[in-house]
Amino acid sequence: MKKLILSLACLLAFLQGQAQDWTKQCVSFDFSYRVEGNIPLSGDGHARLQGKCFCVKAGLVEYWCNGETQWVIDKEAREVYIQAAEDYASFLKSLDVKTSGGKVTGATVTLDEETKLVLDVRNLENAALVDAAEFAFDTSVLTKDYVITDLR
Repeated sequence: MKKLILSLACLLAFLQGQAQDWTKQCVSFDFSYRVEGNIPLSGDGHARLQGKCFCVKAGLVEYWCNGETQWVIDKEAREVYIQAAEDYASFLKSLDVKTSGGKVTGATVTLDEETKLVLDVRNLENAALVDAAEFAFDTSVLTKDYVITDLR
């Protein structure tokens, strides 16, 4: 699952590097993903990003990053992992972005020799700018049965 978020983050990083200045905009989009390889996996989600901040919701897993700290919330396992935000730039080498009419429509990310992640992007649009604090996950909203592991 970590490779999935890293791959989604690749797409976010790519979007940040486009001709438009994404650091001065908040962008949101829906996506579908499928993993091609030994462990087939697919699903849908929604992402919002602004600069180095993002929130990705895919199935029962949510990924939040305020640019400094990253939270991975696994609702099925009832676990939260907190760690320092990662630099996803190194993953851009394996990213093949699809565009149509100047808009990003998807991407393929090579995860390893046998596995690829294919993303289809829909409804890419600008949203109102928000404070980076809105990309921080508030663990106090969780029920007591969640296990929180802080790796910072």
